[in-house]
Amino acid sequence: MISILFSPFFILMAFCYRIAPQRIIAKRSEYVMFFLLFGAVFWFLHGAGMIILNVLGIRGWNSLMIVSSLAFPVLLFAAHLLYPFKRVNENLRQHVNFFLFFAVLLRLAIFLF
Repeated sequence: MISILFSPFFILMAFCYRIAPQRIIAKRSEYVMFFLLFGAVFWFLHGAGMIILNVLGIRGWNSLMIVSSLAFPVLLFAAHLLYPFKRVNENLRQHVNFFLFFAVLLRLAIFLF
């Protein structure tokens, strides 16, 4: 359940990153903001899943950890496809999509076996 506390931390980091002055962070990367927001959403969903399992009386911490570790690259790939990048080099984005796609295939193979 402590993982749900990571979500506000990531949101606070994203906010601070966004408002940091130019002399501290001269050139902001959209990928940093993407990973901060993805981390906030992922840890919130992970914590909410843990709370729901506890309310239902299911002691499935290990099973939730397995599901979340299998779902992580799938959710990251989906979020990367849906995130509205504005100033990212298209070549870099294609490379990240390529490697995330194969990470998803690896996770699906692990899940199927």
